Amino acid sequence: MYELLSGAPDGDESRFGEYRNAFAALRISRRQTYLPLVGDFIRNRLFGLPLRRQDFGPDELSKWIDIVVRSSSRADLLSGLVELDESDPQSYGFKLAMVRDHISKGKAQYVERLKALKAEGKKRHDIGTWASRIVYQLQLPLTKQNKRKIEEALDVAYHHDVSIRTKSREKKFNFEKHASSWLDSNQLFYLADPNFIFVTADRKLVREVSASSQAKRTLLFDDLLKIAKVDMPPL
Repeated sequence: MYELLSGAPDGDESRFGEYRNAFAALRISRRQTYLPLVGDFIRNRLFGLPLRRQDFGPDELSKWIDIVVRSSSRADLLSGLVELDESDPQSYGFKLAMVRDHISKGKAQYVERLKALKAEGKKRHDIGTWASRIVYQLQLPLTKQNKRKIEEALDVAYHHDVSIRTKSREKKFNFEKHASSWLDSNQLFYLADPNFIFVTADRKLVREVSASSQAKRTLLFDDLLKIAKVDMPPL
């Protein structure tokens, strides 16, 4: 959802209808939910802590969808002129350039880290070192128990990180071109919940995590269709 929003500020106005339809496809039923930001998700699912960013909670994200779907033009969306309900006197919109800047900043920090690790010359950071960094970023006590939880729950994200860092040592590696790997990594963090599977059309991403113990929960969309056809009950 956030990636889609970031593409709006500079998009083609004539294709705004297609853009709006993409958001309509993200609408969910009452039995479903939107996931919080990665950090909050890990803190909540693994450590039982409350969400810190209520402005990214499920109800708020649902409203985001309605704002885009009900907007008649990009101009209305940017100007805050979208009305959701006749009984609601307030109108809504997005500072889409700010959304784009958030993602650009995240990508830039990711690239800076890859370059710094390459400069260190270490072939591989072990999972313990990697887990310690995650615990620190989540603002949790740096205990053996917390590190162990991260190591076990985020094995797939660690293997993705190892794969990208290994590639970054190649002479022809384009750091800016691989900045989007930061977004791939974020999505893999949701596999910390053992009930989740991640469905993607990105074959390269599936290969990058193939050595992980959680790799079987990362499915190509085509493979998901095959499973669905096999398990389909007879008519």
